[in-house]
Amino acid sequence: MPLKDFLRSLTADVRTQPPRPGRRFILGALTGATAVLSGATVAQASEEAGDQRSEKVVYHLDSLENGTALMRHLAKHLQSRPAASLEVVAVSSGVRVLVSGTENSNGNDYESLINDLQRRGVVFKACGNTMETLKLSQEDLVWDVVIVEAGMAELGRLQAQEGCAYIKV
Repeated sequence: MPLKDFLRSLTADVRTQPPRPGRRFILGALTGATAVLSGATVAQASEEAGDQRSEKVVYHLDSLENGTALMRHLAKHLQSRPAASLEVVAVSSGVRVLVSGTENSNGNDYESLINDLQRRGVVFKACGNTMETLKLSQEDLVWDVVIVEAGMAELGRLQAQEGCAYIKV
């Protein structure tokens, strides 16, 4: 039978014969099962690929009072996702957390916590505009803190150009 005739017979068969009872249900069930299995496979592959790729996250700190919470979040984040690439951009009074000798409300020094997190790959950035307003210099900051011209602009750049997820502390 030529292909053209075969195709006509298929379409004629579909138009003239009503579906058998239960046929749609079985077809729907098979389609649904295939979708579920495919979805699980895709989700597994995505999860496995995510474990191999490093996530990029920027933390926004704008308050001295949130310094302790920031340190805890960073440590827990690295504990959960050791390959994550984390940056902190401090603006406003959050910059004071990055000043050498600053202590939290419990009297613990932020500098040792920051140094430990830096050894684990966390990058700390201070807003240059805030530094100017507070009359602070590079020498006032914990070692290896990067000064950026404008903290808010840096937050935008990291999200738009570097693909960083954003977390406000």
